This record gives sequence, structure tokens and C-alpha cells, in this order.
Amino acid sequence: MKITIPKPCHENWTIMTPEEKGRFCQVCSKSVRDFTTATDMEIMADLTENPNICASFRPDQLDRNLSYSFLNSLFAKFAVSFVLTSGGIVSAQTQPKVNPPTKTDVPVQVKGEVAPISSPKTTPVQRDQDTPLRLGKPLYINENNLPLYVLEGKMITNKQFQQIDPNNIKNLKVLKGKDATSKYGAKGKNGAVMITLKRKEK
Repeated sequence: MKITIPKPCHENWTIMTPEEKGRFCQVCSKSVRDFTTATDMEIMADLTENPNICASFRPDQLDRNLSYSFLNSLFAKFAVSFVLTSGGIVSAQTQPKVNPPTKTDVPVQVKGEVAPISSPKTTPVQRDQDTPLRLGKPLYINENNLPLYVLEGKMITNKQFQQIDPNNIKNLKVLKGKDATSKYGAKGKNGAVMITLKRKEK
């Protein structure tokens, strides 16, 4: 998927009314989605489900292929290891949790004043205010470039895939090219992601 803005909007982003996912443009009477801190996976998902939205992008997010970074973000989201084979099959399996070793050290008494330790606060990704923005209705090539999602043998939507709890994933298998089309026909032309969930213990 490649995203471009053929007719950029020249309205001032800073004077638009802030909203939960962007800003509201009084001139166009439209909500403008802010993608400047979004991942490629989030951009592809949102544009597939909402093709007529106006949006704000960084220049480096436009006119490039999002497919490779989509796979990277896919595996990063589910915190799995993966191996790409020569046949175009990506196999992934969640890593088992390793319990830290139990400490058996003999306690030692220490005298003195306790100094407070401040833990660092986690802050969301912030966009550099000096970074130029590109506003407008995005046009994306290969709009159906998302892969086919198959959960336990059943095809699901991208939205349903996004709602899966990563902790419940046992295995991810990605088929590409002929491997995907031979198994799923035309529906697998953009690849297929097969998801296996962990079995609940009785």
C-alpha cells in the first residue's frame, strides 16, 4: 500500500478544534484524523475501514510501500519470534514466559536513611512541533492490500484481528505469494495470516 495526497489541504492545522483522534476543520466541517504518530499497521487498518476520511501525515509517511513495515509491526504487536523461509512462509510462535530464579541470598542489615527513588513516567510518542504536516484526503494505491486473516480456520476481518488479545496467541503463520493463493485462492492474493489461539486449561 502506498499513500499519497493528490489535492493537499492548505487549512491551518494549529487553529483546528482538537478532537480525540485529530482535529475538526470548521472550513470543511470535517474531522481530520491525526496519523503523525500512528504506526503503519494503524494507518492501513483505519484507511481500509474509513476510506473517505481527511487526515494529517508527516511527509516521510507518504509515497512509500507500507507492506514490509506492516509485517514488522504485526510481529512486534504480538511479541513473537518469526522465521522467514525461502518459500515465503513466515512462522511465528509466542515465547514462553520464563519465571525469574528465586533469590536465596541471606538478608543483610543496612543502616542509614532511605533516599526516595522516582520512577520514570511513560509518555506517549510526541510529534516534533517543527515537523511539517500534509493535510488532505489520502489516496492509497492497492486499497485492499491487507492480508487475509484466518483465525482457527475461519476468515475474520481486520477489525476482529485487531481485537485479539496478544496473550492468547499461540502461533502466527503468514503465507505469501503462491502459498497463499494456492490455499485460499484470490482471497489470499495479498498473503494470509493464520492465527492459532492457546487452549484454555480445564
